[in-house]
Amino acid sequence: MVPISVPAVLKNALDFLATGAFGRPVSIQSYSDPSPGGNIAGNELRLTMYEPGMLPLPRSLPFAHAERVLDADGGLAEQSDWAAKAAAFVPGR
Repeated sequence: MVPISVPAVLKNALDFLATGAFGRPVSIQSYSDPSPGGNIAGNELRLTMYEPGMLPLPRSLPFAHAERVLDADGGLAEQSDWAAKAAAFVPGR
């Protein structure tokens, strides 16, 4: 079994941003091709964000089967059921 963890480059970026993000809320959005992948990655990322003092919001927005949810440019496919969920999740959208 391969251990699941946050990629080193992402961890380094979070460490770099830690002083400016200390005590601030952060939200997690993830996407994957298989169904559970975004959930697993989001949960691992949540644990990593606690260490430098960031405050992950309790809700996250995982996009399973990203190929159906995102269009070719990486934007939300407006005909998907996720478009309304994403609009409600992301403030100011």
